[in-house]
Amino acid sequence: MAVEIVDMKTSTRLRVPGPVCILLAALGAVLGAFPAAADWPGILGVDRNGQTATPLPSELPEDPQVLWRAGVGEGMSGVVVAGGRVLVFHRPGSVERLEAFDVKNGTSLWQRDSPATYRGGILPDSGPRAVPTVAGDAVVTFGAGGRLAASALKDGAERWSVETAAVYGAPEGYFGFGSSPLVVDVGERQLVVAAVGGEVEGGAAGVVAFDLANGAEVWRSVDDRASYSSPVVASLGGRDQVVVATRLRVVGLDPKSGDVIWTVPFGRRGPSAVGALPVTSGGRLVITAAYGVGAKLLDFSKPEPEVVWSGDQLSSHYPTPAVIGGTIYGADGREDHGTGRLRAVDLATGEVRWTEKSLGLAHLLHDGERLLAVRIDGTLDLIAPSPERFRRLGSAKVSRETTRAVPAYVNGVLLVRTTPSRGGGEVLAVKLR
Repeated sequence: MAVEIVDMKTSTRLRVPGPVCILLAALGAVLGAFPAAADWPGILGVDRNGQTATPLPSELPEDPQVLWRAGVGEGMSGVVVAGGRVLVFHRPGSVERLEAFDVKNGTSLWQRDSPATYRGGILPDSGPRAVPTVAGDAVVTFGAGGRLAASALKDGAERWSVETAAVYGAPEGYFGFGSSPLVVDVGERQLVVAAVGGEVEGGAAGVVAFDLANGAEVWRSVDDRASYSSPVVASLGGRDQVVVATRLRVVGLDPKSGDVIWTVPFGRRGPSAVGALPVTSGGRLVITAAYGVGAKLLDFSKPEPEVVWSGDQLSSHYPTPAVIGGTIYGADGREDHGTGRLRAVDLATGEVRWTEKSLGLAHLLHDGERLLAVRIDGTLDLIAPSPERFRRLGSAKVSRETTRAVPAYVNGVLLVRTTPSRGGGEVLAVKLR
């Protein structure tokens, strides 16, 4: 017995012997037991550092194939992927909408709406800023007006919500609330850690932890305003902790209690903002911001964190740098000043190894061997990371619209959200491998 297989792209017909078909079927059954797609459960992936679980391509196609596209409302919240769903938090009209699309074809699977209370500020866009966070069967969102909520991944049913602006007296800041919540395991319980930036009678509420199961407050910590950076989990000095860059400092907190483990000044008063996430490497931590703040490298080999170097070597407006080997690759400069550029900085010394001005500002993803820059002008650049020189492996245009939202990358597909200055944008699923 033989079976005829047709290649749908070339119309080529192949006759495959029966025993081979049986073997292929058995192999398919085994492979089918694994998930069809990897997950990208929150901002900048699993570890919040831009590192991908699947390899980046060795070269970029000149005209990447757009597998599907889906229209969305206002907002700069990046996309996440979990359980075969692409999750987008956006604002169509007078509601903030969490929407799930089928990762394979972009079909809308469900929507969950809540009132949109943010009226906008410096930017005309009034949609959500914070990227959703997926933990198990729950999706946590933080609206631009401060509404923290948990919903079911399966169908979007809301489980609980907290109006943090009202409960904790937290201000919207320059651009609304924009820090992506972190879910951290503490014993048998999962906590949602949110940079609220509140001030309430009876205790500071700069960072607040809630029970993921029911939204009950577990602890609150630090008398700090919130930044636009997002908390990360790190092991520093032999101790697991939550690291948060607030408005004017970076702190390490005990996940169980919220107790402050250490604190280092960072940021500046006046019209400024911190947007990049802290990045850890080998017991050290890098944090960077624009507005004259610059960067710091902290070392945790001693009882107290030590500032190894600091300065304007890397001043990121909002993209988070990538650490590969002993080099920091980061977007330096400000979007509103048109000064964006890519820089390579020696992790140990802070020495600027090279600067490439052609990229402007870009979000950075990497697989340890290659670096993908997703420019805010809709251009992709594949880069061979090297401290010696800038080497571009390929470049491709995927959108003519602005793409400020943080992208996601799963199984060779890049998910990009366009963010026009006014009105809705779209989500593009772009095949790279």
